Amino acid sequence: MSIPDIPERELLDRCIRGDKKAWDLFVLRYSGLIRHSLYQTFRHKNPPIQPQTLDNVHQEVFLALIADDYRKLRQFKGKNGCSLASWVRMIAIRKAIDHLRKEHPTISIEGNCTTSEHSTEYLNGKPSPQEKTIKSQEIRIVARVINELPPRYHFFVELFYRRGLSIKEISQIMGLDPNGVYQLHHRIKERIREILASEYPDLVAA
Repeated sequence: MSIPDIPERELLDRCIRGDKKAWDLFVLRYSGLIRHSLYQTFRHKNPPIQPQTLDNVHQEVFLALIADDYRKLRQFKGKNGCSLASWVRMIAIRKAIDHLRKEHPTISIEGNCTTSEHSTEYLNGKPSPQEKTIKSQEIRIVARVINELPPRYHFFVELFYRRGLSIKEISQIMGLDPNGVYQLHHRIKERIREILASEYPDLVAA
């Protein structure tokens, strides 16, 4: 079955306006992507996810997209080269990770870094004794900068630093080869340094 070639922005706007035909098309266009994203996330964890569970979470993603008058879709801005497909994939993977945390709390998802540690690691590669004593105000500044990164960059932060996934796992989830993931990691660190140097030079110099 062919899918009408409607530009993503037009499709998005029509869905938000409550156009049922547009929403049916949205589901048709992105259903496979969502299911694949869920499967790729679940397959790296044990115990294996059952098909029925995959179906349930697949449905939960669409429910999350329409909740609160399409709030998640309204948040999509399409900046910095982030496509609607990338945005939807990010939401699907977050839903999968949320499910794993809820249903299997013994599964290691978060990794070994605390919020303060992984925030400061972005600046200098690894925590030093001085970074261990960084003030809470400075930590909040770094966290805010990270949260304001473009969706693609923030997605990497979520997977690598907060979820503790490996470069190989991230490359499969994001559809990049490992070298591309390493390059993305480098660009993110440089971007954070630039923002901090511009807005908070004292913090970078500390």
